Amino acid sequence: MTADRATDYRDATVTRFRLFLSIATCCFLVGGRARALPSYIDPYGKIEAGIAFPVRSPQSDLFSAGFGGRGNVGVGFYGWLAVQLTVQTAVLPARANVMTNIPLSSDPAAPLGLGGGIRLQLPYRYSVSLWVDADFLYVRTGSLDRIGYSVGVGLHIPVGARRMVRIGPFVRLFQVIDTADAPHVDSSDAIMLIAGASLEVGSPQAGDRDGDGVPDEADKCPDQPGPASTAGCPDRDGDGIPDKEDKCPDQPGPLSTGGCPDRDKDGIPDAFDQCPDQAGPAATGGCPDRDGDGIPDKLDKCPNAAGPAKTGGCPDHDGDGIPDQEDKCPDQPGPASTGGCPDRDGDGIPDQEDKCPDQAGTKDNGGCPVVAPRVEVKEKEKRLALNEKIYFDTGSSHIQSRSYGILDELAKTLQERPALKIRIDGHTDNVPVEGGTNKQLSEWRAGAVKDYLVRKGVDAKRLKTKGYGETRPVASNDSEEGREKNRRVEFVITGGEK
Repeated sequence: MTADRATDYRDATVTRFRLFLSIATCCFLVGGRARALPSYIDPYGKIEAGIAFPVRSPQSDLFSAGFGGRGNVGVGFYGWLAVQLTVQTAVLPARANVMTNIPLSSDPAAPLGLGGGIRLQLPYRYSVSLWVDADFLYVRTGSLDRIGYSVGVGLHIPVGARRMVRIGPFVRLFQVIDTADAPHVDSSDAIMLIAGASLEVGSPQAGDRDGDGVPDEADKCPDQPGPASTAGCPDRDGDGIPDKEDKCPDQPGPLSTGGCPDRDKDGIPDAFDQCPDQAGPAATGGCPDRDGDGIPDKLDKCPNAAGPAKTGGCPDHDGDGIPDQEDKCPDQPGPASTGGCPDRDGDGIPDQEDKCPDQAGTKDNGGCPVVAPRVEVKEKEKRLALNEKIYFDTGSSHIQSRSYGILDELAKTLQERPALKIRIDGHTDNVPVEGGTNKQLSEWRAGAVKDYLVRKGVDAKRLKTKGYGETRPVASNDSEEGREKNRRVEFVITGGEK
């Protein structure tokens, strides 16, 4: 190569490189501006630098490998598509004749192209972004004006948490389409291959470590892929509830049941629903309860009328445990024995039918108590039984006033049975009597009872008396209790009714 040609090659290379650096600087300034744009817009600036190779003859015969560079200013939309302005250059030194060391071309190949195109790429939220671009170019080579195109493919690897800086390798095809009068160039052969590295500066981007399409800043599980519906967390059954919050992660179900299946959609998981195909409240285990009384319809004797459990779910207005339809007094509490009607004395006879509602009695007696007779005629035993004892003053035949009532009842009984004849027997204990004997005292007492009955209208001819003293004890005289029992008056039937 002559000194003049070497100088021309050097000047051309320096000029191209300076222009390339100037344009690249502008690209970075544009790309690195503080963003005041929507998040789906990504302005960027990019430079590429690498080795350029002529692909086929005659260029490969005339030129050696050299420098290839490129600068872009672009705007990305939604992370997938970008439009860009492009400056593309390459500088290929002329190859020298191996025999004469004379360059085979009078000038180095140094095309400079300006134009624009589009780029398709993966969004920068992924760890690695694959991109492909294509540009249509106006190309200036020396004094010649041409058209050309550039097609590239490469990778962008975001750097840093904000992912504003992206670096990576690329391979590019740069073809200059020749005109008919261009020397040493065939339009089908003016092809260069450029391989190297790129550096891009853009607006901040959200990362996506797990590659699930949900940015890390919005991803609740940034290291586990998951759909956007669960904020990036895994959801194996696809029910919209993250596995970590899903009680049944392998069976789809609504949020109301914690992600577990709920066929009848009543909010109770099928596994705990006693009626999984019929909607019902939790109070009835998920079974229907039309009247809302807490008793499932299938167990409710009155499914359309609310009532307590003790009446099988039937109404019970008075709360006595008897359903209204069976209660004879539905507005007044009462026991079952009276059909639900009040029974104050508890004798089984409703108050409205009870002649003695505050005294327990028998049905035969109208609800009144049956009073045992104070004097009972026991003909088989041939005696009159008194339910009260006849009391006398100590050591005397004087009748105490508390015994007047029973003696009056005895007189009445004898008057009602005029044919009845009796003997009045007196008995004492073994305690000695002052001024007489126990036998005499028993006779006096029997006589006193006879006199009382006569005064009450009983014929004296029907009454006889006898005193036995202490000779017929009914208990031991060794205790006061026994002696008390031995001091008594008995009435023996001696004739009369049959």
